[in-house]
Amino acid sequence: MRILDLGCGNNKYKSKDDVVIGVDNVKLPNVDVVWDLNKFPYPFKKNEFDLIYTSHTLEHLNDLDKVFQELIRITKPYGKIKIRVPHFSCGVSYRDPTHKRLFSYFTDECFYTKSRFKIIKRKLNFTRQ
Repeated sequence: MRILDLGCGNNKYKSKDDVVIGVDNVKLPNVDVVWDLNKFPYPFKKNEFDLIYTSHTLEHLNDLDKVFQELIRITKPYGKIKIRVPHFSCGVSYRDPTHKRLFSYFTDECFYTKSRFKIIKRKLNFTRQ
């Protein structure tokens, strides 16, 4: 499998047998591609990844609909996108001045956006993992 870790920072997605590409806007030891995630299109081919993982990144980005359109574009058919974001009820989400939005939960019923996806699983987790 080819996996993209979007906004990986120092903690790239761990996998023994898969190719994992780490992306962030600054060069760190686990970053393979330095890219501003507010710049479109992303530097990847259509249908390139089996899994896209992003943890505590989306709250920092400007245009989520464009981000989702890009993620859908670069994910293989029947691929998965795993998203982790801080819940609005978490005090940490208010302390970071670079957070541009807070989240409750995602829905796939937003008809006024261009991105289309199906939510397979939604989980609320009140830890910092």
